[in-house]
Amino acid sequence: MIAQHSDQGTADSGGLDDHLFARVRSGPVRVGYIASCPDPTREYFNERRDYYRRWNADLVHYIELEDGFDKKALKKVLECEIVHLSGGNTARFMHWAVRRDLGHHLSRFLHTGGAIVGVSAGSMILTPSIRLAIQDGEMFPDLESDTGLGIVPWEFYPHADHSSTCMTRLQSYAHLCPNPVYACEDGAGLLYDCETLKMFGRVTLVDGSETDPNRFPGPDP
Repeated sequence: MIAQHSDQGTADSGGLDDHLFARVRSGPVRVGYIASCPDPTREYFNERRDYYRRWNADLVHYIELEDGFDKKALKKVLECEIVHLSGGNTARFMHWAVRRDLGHHLSRFLHTGGAIVGVSAGSMILTPSIRLAIQDGEMFPDLESDTGLGIVPWEFYPHADHSSTCMTRLQSYAHLCPNPVYACEDGAGLLYDCETLKMFGRVTLVDGSETDPNRFPGPDP
């Protein structure tokens, strides 16, 4: 199961995670945290730990993918019921995700029953392409490609304000893009169980149709 958030900082964000936790197996739930970049003071990790306590879930393991990378720590993260992919610079996160073969590890994690929560950049790297993030100016000098991990078959655009400027640009992009494009404002997101996709909050499938929060578009996996 995969939850893709625009953010987790608004009053509406918890609705998606209410549904996620209702479908995660019963008993204690452990969450492992993969940082988009080093978080030496654990500021963002501690914020998420407080957030997940709302569902009596324990954020128990932290890992970063850069110089502080530890294979043993990654193993512990992947033993949790949920893996959290943090927000940040999408291009930087993508570069290090490729270096650490994160796509392979996350795919295996999903196939063994794990759940993934992505927030902003953490949602974008799960898709076939991070081109939209790069167009927004998110760069990293060592990034070799705009290819994403391809764990979900659509592209995800967080923090969409649904202004005419924003949506015109996304429609132009979607016209040339082989993948569906979902635009999510803050507080909105997607929940995918590898069979159906449910939308929460204001989400637009960028082909000109704005969605209802309870609509199931059901793209093929």
